[in-house]
Amino acid sequence: MRTITRPLILHSLIKTCFLILALIPSAPTFSANISWTVVITPSGSGTIVWATTKPVESGVLTKSAKLTFAEGSYVDLTFQVNEGFKLERVMKQLNDETPYLDANKHGRYGPVSKNHTILAIYSQINPTGELKFESPAVLPEGVAPVYDATGHYSGTLPIGSHRKFDAYTAMDESGKLDVLTNVSTLEGYTSDPANKAVSGVVKTIDNKPQVSVSGKLAGTRDGVPGEISGSGSLGGIAATQAEPSLTAPQALPITASPADQVLNAEAVAGYKVLIKDKQTGIKLPLKEKALPVSLPVSTNATREWSINVSLQQKTDAKQKTKVYAKALLKLPNGDQVNFAERVVKYSRKTGYSLAFTKGTNLTSTKVDKKTSLSIKKMLFACPTSTCTLTGGEMQYSFLGQKGKANLLDFLTPL
Repeated sequence: MRTITRPLILHSLIKTCFLILALIPSAPTFSANISWTVVITPSGSGTIVWATTKPVESGVLTKSAKLTFAEGSYVDLTFQVNEGFKLERVMKQLNDETPYLDANKHGRYGPVSKNHTILAIYSQINPTGELKFESPAVLPEGVAPVYDATGHYSGTLPIGSHRKFDAYTAMDESGKLDVLTNVSTLEGYTSDPANKAVSGVVKTIDNKPQVSVSGKLAGTRDGVPGEISGSGSLGGIAATQAEPSLTAPQALPITASPADQVLNAEAVAGYKVLIKDKQTGIKLPLKEKALPVSLPVSTNATREWSINVSLQQKTDAKQKTKVYAKALLKLPNGDQVNFAERVVKYSRKTGYSLAFTKGTNLTSTKVDKKTSLSIKKMLFACPTSTCTLTGGEMQYSFLGQKGKANLLDFLTPL
């Protein structure tokens, strides 16, 4: 019997291992001798998903970079957009590859044999379309209303002997107010036909309307000749719809317009009035600095207004693509002010900034220098080619009043 020693056994095992290794096919090796430069412009506008077959690798480019692989490899590139951008063109050297991409913006190249430059050109989406903004039925806290004070008012004066009044007023685009004395009445008074209108102004103080008036009237008071002169103001006016059971005073000969509505008016009154009796020469002064008043008033004054904004992309005479903005503003008095188109630019950080001034009043065909409206930080979300308004600030000034608001509070579906 032959005895196998331990060294002989070890030697046999080593020979067997080498034999097995020799029979196993070796893994392929590649020489990364091809280099493609992939450029994404502008920076941050998109990403590119890539994959190669020699070697089998894949990844995502978020910025310009180089891809290296072996000759004969196939290269897959999928061009994706970041929010707010769109893919304009893909260039391979000087060749436009865009038409050859599939619906997913994917292209396959190969087998490759040369170095190339791939240029992915993106562009910012400029939101366009038609938008309408109008004052809501209930204004958010701190948002100032704008009233057309032209119209009819009836109620009871909160001063003196609390006489009933029926007044008609007219207001221009600057907020100047005239109380028409030839058709307005005050209980117990007969106005002299020669009297001129009592003048005043409407403006915004602390986001609420303030009315100031002054004038001098001659006539009779309870049959006694005399005159009234002075000035007064109502500030911090807040008007809410009155309860259905509440009716405005009905003791004067002027018939209220069917368009009238009864409002609960709360304000702070200040006045300095002198009533003079021409027969006796007696003068009765009435004065108050800050008198809180609350009374129902019947009126057809309105505060509804709206603006239509149009954003359109056009090509100018130099074949440059630009966005143009125009607007049509409908005032509470029914007048419409048209603002001609002007070039605007969109920023992904600050949005659009729109300034509408010196529009043409379509009613009078005159340039309206007293009316203006501006929109800032008008931002959109554009996950696709369709954009949605996400924010903005609006400032408005017309009919002598002004305010500012969150743009979304005024947005109205078209």
